[in-house]
Amino acid sequence: MVKFYLLIGGFFSTIAAIMAFLITYQEYSKHFKDRKIVMKISLEGAIVVFIFFFILMFLVILANSYNFKPGL
Repeated sequence: MVKFYLLIGGFFSTIAAIMAFLITYQEYSKHFKDRKIVMKISLEGAIVVFIFFFILMFLVILANSYNFKPGL
């Protein structure tokens, strides 16, 4: 079950990172003429989003492994 969560977390984290990259690249390309700066900012944003969602999935796995039930 943990492998399933890691697979799902990795998949959706990757999709979220790609979307964050595309959105930030498009927005910052309107403000900066230098593509190196735009690429750097977009990659940083994508990496942060990937790490955030992967950690979030790790916390879900951790909560599931301890049978955490919120509100009880």
